[in-house]
Amino acid sequence: MNARVDGIDWRVYAIVDPAFVTGDVLERARALMAAGVGVLQLRDKRGQARQTWELGRALVEAAEAFATKIVINDRLDVALACGAHGVHVGPHDLSVAAVRQVVGERLLVGGSAGDPQRAARLVAQGADYLGVGALFEARAVKSDASAPQGPALIAAVRAEIGDEVPVVGIGGISAANAGAVAAAGASGVAVIRALCGAEDTGAATRELREAFDSGRSPGRAG
Repeated sequence: MNARVDGIDWRVYAIVDPAFVTGDVLERARALMAAGVGVLQLRDKRGQARQTWELGRALVEAAEAFATKIVINDRLDVALACGAHGVHVGPHDLSVAAVRQVVGERLLVGGSAGDPQRAARLVAQGADYLGVGALFEARAVKSDASAPQGPALIAAVRAEIGDEVPVVGIGGISAANAGAVAAAGASGVAVIRALCGAEDTGAATRELREAFDSGRSPGRAG
């Protein structure tokens, strides 16, 4: 078993991107933590390193009052400097193997997979969890997202890597389809739009979590 992922609630994995947040970014993030989001990823593609570090540090400090894990997208340097719990890397970032060599056992390391074969390679390199997609249409938020592959991709990844590694579905996910993602074998859903722009952050988080739970197989862990 992987002690780094023990006790993490993966069901709602919030991705906070300042480019898509309605209102104050830190205020939105605190509301997500208070609503019970298990993992919060800061994805700041436009910010300068210092700006991202300052926001990351504020998120880590805020998370001390909650059970939320803070993950930094792409920027390993920022993740280490701000004391984040983890870092997530995509296909065009540092490899999972390179990140693991630097951080050892200190940080959660997540990787993005768009097919079962890449998922298996990332696990072999030391990924603690995977973001798998795009499941539904997501190119309005992430211009380099793949064409939607549907929840069947989750099932294919599970068949390839088994049940030990948490798998979070990503790409166009909302309360309307989160149950189908859960039913396919996901540990959780990663969401930007449905949370960053919600009028009521708490209600949106609860709705998403309840929708995910409605499709979840009894006894599935992680």
